[in-house]
Amino acid sequence: MLRNLKTYFCLLNANLKTLVSFRVDFILLILSGSLTQLLGVIFIFTIFKQVPNIDGWSLYEIILIYSLVFLVEGLVSIFFDGIWKLTSIVNSGEFDRILLRPVSPIIQIATLGFGSQGIGNFIIGLILLVYSLIKLNLMNPITIFIVIIFVFLGVIIRAAINYCIAASSFWTKNGNPLMMANYSFSEFSKYPITIYSYSLQILIIVIPYIFISYVPVLFILKKEGANILLALYPFVILYCILCVNIIMKKGIKKYGSTGN
Repeated sequence: MLRNLKTYFCLLNANLKTLVSFRVDFILLILSGSLTQLLGVIFIFTIFKQVPNIDGWSLYEIILIYSLVFLVEGLVSIFFDGIWKLTSIVNSGEFDRILLRPVSPIIQIATLGFGSQGIGNFIIGLILLVYSLIKLNLMNPITIFIVIIFVFLGVIIRAAINYCIAASSFWTKNGNPLMMANYSFSEFSKYPITIYSYSLQILIIVIPYIFISYVPVLFILKKEGANILLALYPFVILYCILCVNIIMKKGIKKYGSTGN
């Protein structure tokens, strides 16, 4: 386990050094990530100028949900951006190189890229988190500790979802459309699940985006039903890990290289 972690950070560090060598591009990617997320924040402030709440949720409660989404997205982009390259390495035959190395393919895939735009996402998420907690009078060490735990669990869930979707490349040879669809679908995690139809709520539970932002905020705000959903976390994490392992193993067996 420790050997795999050491290898992971060595590979990630190599990608980071490559990116930093192009400083202007690196900074522009960070800024682009920040500006993209800021547009979404401006949108939600505009909505609340017209309505007092969304299904009983105040502006600052929604901002708290947004902050968790941005924090998780930022960290997943930083540490697992290589998942987006799975389609290209499968089609080009470069996946052979990954299979020949004595390191888990899952770890190698994660380190194929470093998402510098994720730094911008993370910074915006951090600012929104502090702002919303202050406005909700929840800025204290205990809440901060709880948020850190939920963000860590959220990263595991989001990375697992990305792996499972990207692994479709082993069968379709082009998982990018599904990855883009998944990215769009993740937008539903920025709002309370109760505003959606029952069929969509079920889908958000099966693809467990509900546990990235909605459930954590439900618990932090001590809203009804939080404890019941909180008890499901161990099963959700196990479900995500099993899905990644099963789908990746089946995908690798399906992989047939590119021949000559």
